[in-house]
Amino acid sequence: VMVTAVVGESTWPFGKAICTIAYNQLLGLGIEFSMTKFLVLGIPFSIIALILTPLMLKWVVKPDVTPYDRYDDAGVRARLKETPMSKSEIGIAILFVGLYIGFAIPGIIPSSLRLKNLGVGGISVLVACVGALIRVEGEPLVDLKNGLSKAPWRSALFLGCCFLFVSFFTGEAYGIKYFFAYLLKPITSSLSPVMLIAAGCIIATIGTNFLSNAVVTVACCAAVLPQLSAYNLGDNYLLTAGILIAFMANS
Repeated sequence: VMVTAVVGESTWPFGKAICTIAYNQLLGLGIEFSMTKFLVLGIPFSIIALILTPLMLKWVVKPDVTPYDRYDDAGVRARLKETPMSKSEIGIAILFVGLYIGFAIPGIIPSSLRLKNLGVGGISVLVACVGALIRVEGEPLVDLKNGLSKAPWRSALFLGCCFLFVSFFTGEAYGIKYFFAYLLKPITSSLSPVMLIAAGCIIATIGTNFLSNAVVTVACCAAVLPQLSAYNLGDNYLLTAGILIAFMANS
């Protein structure tokens, strides 16, 4: 279940940091497309991953699953039946559904400019504020005071900086993506487009063992996408490369 959730994290791009970074890199190359297309193109790779993952766990990785064997799932289900969700918990669940709808609408309906301009952060803040205004049994659905004090600000600042620096990696004026492409040119110039995409995926897979997956996504996209663009094979090759790099960095 945990590994399957990671595949879902890689496939569903709305509101996901790594997918958004790859999406912005592709936009920086002048490719205009919606998040919905990112999702549709990613689904076949997700199906392949969902087929391969159980086989990898069974024959290659072989994790210790004894804690799961001891897990009393029947007891947990019985307790959940005895104590059904409270009104507050139901309200929070509805808020979460609303949050993901807010993430998805700009990708599905491009004309929804107000939500698109809010961005992922703006939509999240908006939903949190709505939750703080709604009171159930005298208590707000979202306790902003305690929530803000417990928020992982270091992680938020780190991801914010990653998004900030994406513009420098993709901006024409800075030349960073061209630098990466030039740096790897001795290796990449002799590779076919398919092998170039494979190399980007392998670098992303190995790199995330040592570096942040956000940094690896930026570096791999900056190194692979401009070189791939030079082949003039059409946008689908670039989209596939960007999606697969994000997929491997996420995984």
